[in-house]
Amino acid sequence: MAEISGGEVIARMLQKEGVEKVFGIIDGTYFGFYSALHRLGIEIVTPRHETCAAHMAGTYARLTGKLGVCMASNGPGVANLLPGLVVEQADGNRVLAITSARRPSIMYPDRGGSYQCFDRSGVIGKIAKWSAAASSFDRVPELVRKALRKSYEGRPGVVHVDVPETIMNGKVKADIAFWAPHQYRHTDPVTPTAEQVARAAQMLIAAEAPMIHAGSGIIHANAYDALRRVAELLHAPLTTSWAARGLMTENSPLAITMPHVKLNHKVRNDADDGVLTIHDIAAKLGKRCLVLPPGLLKLALRVLKAFGLTQYGPEQMDFLRYRPVLDNTRLKSEFGYVPQLTSAQVFDLYLDARRKRGA
Repeated sequence: MAEISGGEVIARMLQKEGVEKVFGIIDGTYFGFYSALHRLGIEIVTPRHETCAAHMAGTYARLTGKLGVCMASNGPGVANLLPGLVVEQADGNRVLAITSARRPSIMYPDRGGSYQCFDRSGVIGKIAKWSAAASSFDRVPELVRKALRKSYEGRPGVVHVDVPETIMNGKVKADIAFWAPHQYRHTDPVTPTAEQVARAAQMLIAAEAPMIHAGSGIIHANAYDALRRVAELLHAPLTTSWAARGLMTENSPLAITMPHVKLNHKVRNDADDGVLTIHDIAAKLGKRCLVLPPGLLKLALRVLKAFGLTQYGPEQMDFLRYRPVLDNTRLKSEFGYVPQLTSAQVFDLYLDARRKRGA
């Protein structure tokens, strides 16, 4: 039975997850971790500040679709990491933060006055999806697996594991089982049922004036092309969340860009039904305005193809059967923005439909 440090256990688990880069500043309190990363071929990228490490991990996760990992040392290092974790959690980026702590005998519980000591797990737990502190070597694999499982559940965000330096660097004779990712978390995407596809098809066809509000789920699903093609097929104007800016090229005639804040608020606030989830498709069939969540975009593209709607036009889409005259003067005076012809036509159509209903 070989000796192994708690830091090397974490490094080998990250290797199993396919992690290629870890962002953080070198410190002796987690030497057992980063020295193992180097031996395992995982690159350590060192910024000048721990906040930058969190942002680098979040950006890496957004650009690659992989897990972003950052590390920080106990005390001021973890304190410096906090602003970055707040932003990455708010933006929905998949980040794992590994931090070191003082010895368990003085850390948990903190009796006050200990050098470079504060309740980092309690603090980060308030701003992240999940946070925990390892109280013994035996708990390290369990807590890291749980952190990774939580990271891939629901909306992406920040998870955190705090490991005392004595566990991180100290070696223990142990026979550790390194599980494959599919043994402790979902690795395959959830796919819709045939009934859900049929309901989505009915909604898309029944919508008279659809618009799409897209979030950063498009980024994590790498569904840029699917988003663009669905918007074009539906002839639907598109807005995004702040975290999802740039999903569609901003010179697209369908893009309502974020700098035009008032227009964005007007379009989204006037939408009849708000954001639609797959669970209430049946209850919302036939409504006027549809806002597609990220999970339906690829599904919607399949549906439109199945119905032979490979091109958009008034002969194929009921909601384009009217062509009101575009009043650019009104849009410019109200919103300071003159949209391209296609997005403005759909937007005017929607407003006209509301006026006719007496809304």
